[in-house]
This record gives sequence, structure tokens and C-alpha cells, in this order.
Amino acid sequence: MKIILLLPAFLLMTPGLSAQPSDELIPPRYPRLVIGIVVDQMKYDLVHRYRDKLGKGGFLRLYADGHVFTDAQFDYMPTYTGPGHASIYTGTTPSQHGIIGNYWYVKESGDTTYCVSDPSVTAVGGSDAAGRMSPRWLLTTTLADECKLRFSFKSKTFAVSIKDRGAVLPAGHSGDGAFWFDAATGNWITSTYYMNELPAWLRTFNAKKLPDDYLAKPWELLLPAYKYTESTADDVPYEATFAGEARPVFPHDLPALRAAGSYDLVRRTPGGNSLTVDMAKALIEGEKLGQDEYPDFLSVSFSPPDYIGHQFGPHSMESQDCYLRLDRDLASFFDFLDMRLDMKNVLLFMTADHGAVPNRLLMQEHRMPAGYFDADMYTDTLNDFLRHLYGPGRWIKSIDNNMVFLNHALISDTEGDPREMTERLADMARGLPLVADVITASTMMETEFRELPRSVRQRGFHPQRSGDLMIYGRPGYTNYGNQGTDHGSPFPYDTRVPLVFYGWKVTPGMTSVPAPVTGIAPTISQMLDMDYPNGCTGLPFIRLLESIR
Repeated sequence: MKIILLLPAFLLMTPGLSAQPSDELIPPRYPRLVIGIVVDQMKYDLVHRYRDKLGKGGFLRLYADGHVFTDAQFDYMPTYTGPGHASIYTGTTPSQHGIIGNYWYVKESGDTTYCVSDPSVTAVGGSDAAGRMSPRWLLTTTLADECKLRFSFKSKTFAVSIKDRGAVLPAGHSGDGAFWFDAATGNWITSTYYMNELPAWLRTFNAKKLPDDYLAKPWELLLPAYKYTESTADDVPYEATFAGEARPVFPHDLPALRAAGSYDLVRRTPGGNSLTVDMAKALIEGEKLGQDEYPDFLSVSFSPPDYIGHQFGPHSMESQDCYLRLDRDLASFFDFLDMRLDMKNVLLFMTADHGAVPNRLLMQEHRMPAGYFDADMYTDTLNDFLRHLYGPGRWIKSIDNNMVFLNHALISDTEGDPREMTERLADMARGLPLVADVITASTMMETEFRELPRSVRQRGFHPQRSGDLMIYGRPGYTNYGNQGTDHGSPFPYDTRVPLVFYGWKVTPGMTSVPAPVTGIAPTISQMLDMDYPNGCTGLPFIRLLESIR
């Protein structure tokens, strides 16, 4: 009798015997796969605006079964694609990660750089100009980097985006691969920063020539035209046409509009979203993501909404149709994840890299304040002011992204005082038409702003990369043309974005307190028991973490 009583305990203590609890009964400690979805230029209100036209398996699946943040915002400017992706995945702002724009003026060289350009690398799988990209300008680690460190470089980390910057920045410095679309060849490509040849699965995927399929027929409305009640009319003066079109109206005849040998239209139509999902699925299968005990990481960025928004505006039928079709693409992606991994093993978040301002002609038509503002137009005025005070010379080297860069070599040669010159220039600039605020670099570095919008502007300032003087316009005023839209400001139409967490251990719910987007990275880091990205200044979302199952 004693032997019978002791036997189960003996079995439990002995490795490999059948009394061991089954692995299937032990819940995984971490998600098999972490997926970040970023929709380029997605305003906060779009899911709510189009809700009645959406299916159940895409956006609404996330909103019904995920944890929704109703006041997620970028807490810096400029709100562009490069800074947006960098901030989401580093948990900090341009003041720390250094991506102060998509492009910026480099003081040391006197040239303008692109945020992911790198002439030291070459293209892999596509045209040379499209492939010279790496994260060399990014000054901090990302979620993907920290995932590598936490799990002893056994986690696989990848990023996919039609835009190169939408892939390179999320993948971080140690990513296994960042892949983007080459409009010259129709291929998904990378650079020698990541690898010397494309993996076999990607060569097979490129050989299918899916972009040809997406350009083989006109872009027609998904629903009957009369159902697009959330949009403006199809033919309005504040929409731009595709090259070769007479009017910006449906259907858009893509086969006729396509330039010989070019795949540029794929990026500017909903087919680009479908192609991105195709690519993400192929990558998950090809790299066998989520197949072992180490959590893998994948960033998927949808670029076409931004191209379409810039061309047609956020209230156009084209933009609405893009989102209705993206909703179906997301449903297809989620169904794929269900079958391949089971979404209970996937931790997913969805947000945007920025919003967009309503078209100014539309605003003016409805008697709302809006107009044209471009700090560059003041170059001659500011230079003339300095010449009057300090004599002849090119005192201003560049005005870029609303930042004024002084000619410090000339100031030094004339034994001038750059601080005094900047302060006098700032006093003058405050009186210029449509200028809402002017801040000098010395003020940015010596003063901690706590109130909006100056605190947001300050977090976009980097001492080594930003200008000597920053000039800001009023809400609703942009430097874009009369058609389409733009973004980049510190105002809510650009900073407020959707944010939803879904999947592994996430309890459905809603949080309405302010949620800076820089909180995404530390929240994911806590869920994976890993360090925050090394420049992280964001705070984790406590309500979400306290609610996880």
C-alpha cells in the first residue's frame, strides 16, 4: 500500500516518465509572434466614420475584442512617416531617436539627407537607387532590437512596408530583414545591410509578379457610389488626378494610366495594401515565424492610405474606398493568422504614424479657418533683414521643415554673435503673416515646456540635427497644394490616431485617458519581460497591463 501511495510522487519527480504534465496543458509564457500594424496617415475617426460599411473580420474585430485607446496621440512634431515609425518602435521622440523628419538639412555637410539613406550599402533584389537604405540615422534601439537581446538572438525580427522607411526603422539595427517595394522592378527588395541575397521564398514570391495582377484592371468602387455618404462628391476641385487623367473620378483606368514598365501605381491604389498582406503572409510562412518557444517580431506598415490621402484628401471617395478594401485585407490576414498560429498565440497592436489635416479648400468652403503656410517663403525676407543689420552675405544656409539654419561659418568670419542674431531674427519673424510661434534653439535647450503645443514642438527638437530657429504656422494652415492633404503639425488632426491591442492575454476593454504613442514600446516590453528600448521616454499603459489575463 505504501508503494502505491509513493509511486505517483516518484513519477512526478523523475524526468521523462509519463506522469509528467503534458506540455499542451502549460500555457505559453510568451506570445509566439508579436505583430505591429501601422496604417500610414490613418486619422483617429476613420473606423467610426466608416463603421456601418465595414465587415466583422477586420477593423471591427480588433475594436470588438481588443483593448481600444480613445485618446492615443503623438506627443511631438513633426508628424511624418519617418519620425512616426521611429517613435512607435523606440518608445521615444525625435529629441532622442534623432529622426527629425523624412528629410532634413545636415549642418556638417550642407546637404539634405533622407531618414534611411545609406550610400555605404547596395540594393539586394532591385534597382540600386531604391536599395541604398539602412537604419544608420536612428540613434536608439527598437522593440525588435530589445527582443533580440532578451531572447539571446534566437527571436526572428522582420519588417514589411511598401515605403522603405516604414520597414527599415521598425526593424531596428539588428533586424533579420527589412523588405520594401521597388516601383522600378515590381519586386520586394532589401539592402546589403541585412543580407547579400534575397531568401528563396522571397525570390519565389517576386516571381509571381502579383503587382501586374493588381494593375491589370481599373480601380472601381467596392460599393455602389450612392453608399459613400461619408465622403465628398467624386469630382471636386480639391482632388488631384493621376497622370494622364482628365478628372479625378471613378473608375480609374489603371491599365491605361500605368507608365511602361513602372509599378508606381501599385503604391497609390488599394492593391498596394493587398500586396503588403500577400508579402506578410509569405514572410511568416517562409521564415516560419512563431514556430518555436522564442517570440518572433513582425512589423507590417500599410503605405497606400498615405499616398491616396495626399492625392485625394481624407474626405474623398478614394480614401474611403481604400479603407473599405483595407478592412477586407486585414480580415484575410487575421484569418491566415488564425489558421497558421491561432490568434491566442499572437500579440498584435494597430496604430498609425500620423493623421492628416482636412483639405484647405474644403475647410474654406465651409467657412473654417485654413490656408497656405510655408516657412520657406520667408527665406528672402529673413535674409534681407539680416543683411540690413549685419551686412551683405548669405546669412541663412537653409530653411527646412520650418527650421532656419544660419550660416555659422559666415557668422564666425565676421565675429558675430549667433545667439544675438538668432534672437533678433526671432523677434522679427514673430511679426510675419500666419506665424503662430517662433522658438530659438537656445530656448529649446534651456527651457522645459509643459503646455501644448510648445511641449510637443520641443520633443521634436534634436540639438545636433535641428535648426537655429523654428517657425510654426497656425492650425489648419499647411504648405501643401490645393489638392489632397498634408500632415506634420502638432495639432490634433495630425497627432491623434487609433490604437488597439489584440490577442495574447489582452482583455477587451477601452481606455480614455491620454495615451502617448511612445507608450507602445514599453508596454510590449513589459509583456515580454524585456528591457525598454534604450532611449525610451514613454510610459507603459498600466490599465492594459493590469487587465491582461
